[in-house]
Amino acid sequence: MIGRYDPNPRVEIKGRYKKDGTLLVDGKAIPMQRGSNEFTLHLILRGKLTEFKITIVTSEGLIEDEKLLVSWPLFGESPPVVKKIVAPTPTPKKPKVEEVHTKPATNTFTLGLGITSVTYTETLAQTLNEWATSLKASFDHEFENSKWDMSAQAFYSALPLSSSRSDNLVFLTGSLRSGYAIIPESSIHPLSAKFSVGLHYETTFTNQSNPLKSIGFGHFVGVEIAEDSRFNVGKFDAISAGVSYGPSLGTDFVPDFTMLALTLETGWVHRLRGGHSISADVSYSLTNVTGYEATGNLYGSASLISFFLSYSL
Repeated sequence: MIGRYDPNPRVEIKGRYKKDGTLLVDGKAIPMQRGSNEFTLHLILRGKLTEFKITIVTSEGLIEDEKLLVSWPLFGESPPVVKKIVAPTPTPKKPKVEEVHTKPATNTFTLGLGITSVTYTETLAQTLNEWATSLKASFDHEFENSKWDMSAQAFYSALPLSSSRSDNLVFLTGSLRSGYAIIPESSIHPLSAKFSVGLHYETTFTNQSNPLKSIGFGHFVGVEIAEDSRFNVGKFDAISAGVSYGPSLGTDFVPDFTMLALTLETGWVHRLRGGHSISADVSYSLTNVTGYEATGNLYGSASLISFFLSYSL
């Protein structure tokens, strides 16, 4: 109970939220019991009708806002009564909604297994067509209360299954990026988008022991720009799409646009409990390289089409 002449009247409210996440009242974080998501609020009243803004940032990074109204008609003379908790009432005219970007730091690790179709052409060499099982992995760190993140990606065509030549070619790629969410993920709108810049590395390995008959290329290092988008379809599913492009860096660190790497990717994502997710995607990548030998200029081009099933945690 609250004293009749308490100069700072307060009310205690206990409740439980239906999802895992972070609870904020007027911008201040309120702890919730792990597992049950129960919480206790100690609120100071400011008049006969006091409004508090409640924000929930879910473990998936979605933001939900509500209003808490506490009514005490005889302010300063009798204990308060909680009137109701109401969501913003829809009106014919779309209301202006203020979005809160407060969110904790998150780490996401993704591992995928798939199959890749490889087509590689090179000057004065027989074209290679092969299928291979492939692995890919990625790590993404989103900074606390920020739209910035750091990420790393890797791809490896681990086990060749068939080849049009007597030898085969294995691809290893990796990239390191810094990204900025130009459209942060939110419960207010379904679209989110991120722009990234970084470095790209790619190389090949062959089981051909005769260097005069071997194909492939050595160390491809280049700058990379990328854009990744996601469109939520319902509560647990989303469609993803991404593109990355970058020229090679020469020994003088000047971009060489005759040597480039391009990747296009799209897929479907299904969110699980606890922030985990599964996904299926298809990607196309193109790498063009040039070199020089005594016989003249050499040109190589690699086209890879990959199908992946992945799990994120």
